Amino acid sequence: GRGLVSTSTSRPPSGGQDPLETDVYHDEEEDEDDDEDDDDEEEEEEDSSEISASDEDGSWIAWFCGLRGNEFFCEVDEDYIQDDFNLTGLNGLVPYYDYALDMVLDVEMPMEDTLTEEQQEIVESAAEMLYGLIHARYIVTNRGMHAMYEKYRSASFGRCPHVFCQGQPVLPVGLSDLP
Repeated sequence: GRGLVSTSTSRPPSGGQDPLETDVYHDEEEDEDDDEDDDDEEEEEEDSSEISASDEDGSWIAWFCGLRGNEFFCEVDEDYIQDDFNLTGLNGLVPYYDYALDMVLDVEMPMEDTLTEEQQEIVESAAEMLYGLIHARYIVTNRGMHAMYEKYRSASFGRCPHVFCQGQPVLPVGLSDLP
């Protein structure tokens, strides 16, 4: 009656598996037949997970996405942010753009560039706005859509409260694209 469409009843293309269900970013393959290599791989995986966990836990992006009210953001790859092409035109929209970008990327500020407390607050606000603008561009890329799809699939955005929707995951909808 209300025009609600449930995507859970759609069927995959006739070729087999739903392309959104495939994990195209899975790079690691485990070899279960080789017991000697398994021990080495487990040690390497432990080392790399320790490094990545400490890097991600301490990053500005992870901190920002973990704040209350920022649950709808996904973590944008730092490679995407470091590519100047992806940031074209944003320097005119964000005050203290260079400082804000350095804050998002966790670049240490030189001692001679110390900011006043008021300027620091402006830079922090600018970094949040810059990340939102970068995020808006990122989520329309293949990697960004995949990240948002994973959040949708895990119902990170919530579930429909209508009884006939049967707990269907929902997507956030913005009424404006202005910062």
